[in-house]
Amino acid sequence: MKIILTRHGETIENTIGIIQGHLHGVLSGIGLTQAEKLADTLASVKIDYIYSSDLRRASETCSIIAKKHLSVPVKYLTELRERYFGSLEGKVKSEIFGYPFSINLLNADDVESLDELLKRAHIFFSYLISNHNSDTVLIVAHNTFNKCFITSILENSVTDLLLMNNFSNASITQINFTDRECFKFEKYNNVAHLE
Repeated sequence: MKIILTRHGETIENTIGIIQGHLHGVLSGIGLTQAEKLADTLASVKIDYIYSSDLRRASETCSIIAKKHLSVPVKYLTELRERYFGSLEGKVKSEIFGYPFSINLLNADDVESLDELLKRAHIFFSYLISNHNSDTVLIVAHNTFNKCFITSILENSVTDLLLMNNFSNASITQINFTDRECFKFEKYNNVAHLE
């Protein structure tokens, strides 16, 4: 199995520091260009299945890529959504008490915990292992979901996740698997195609 993991293109909300979570977001002009460059880069790659978050910023990025892979099945899943930030969604980070802070450390009552998100990512990874053993799968998702997905592959903990750098918009991370325990990162958070 080969997994190609990417993050949606830049959104207007990204540029002004809005916490998006389960909000859809709107791709900026730069974000649309990033999605086009990502699509051009992946156009020559044989992809068997595409999975995307159903949130608009990811699904729009995905649909731009999918235009280069018209025969490839695409599924939009709520399971691939970004972390849910509850009452903090739509707020500008700088307006929140205690900012600057690591958004990963937020633990408000109505915010999805990192443990919960990690479990969600792990269930999806297990599904891929069971159903796409010899396929190349493209995943279009979000920063914190992608961090949890990688954490699940590495069988690491939330503590390790907190030390990870953010994924760049429209970056490519490629993981080649021989089996569940044997894999290699061919690319990690690569943005060379955006230059």
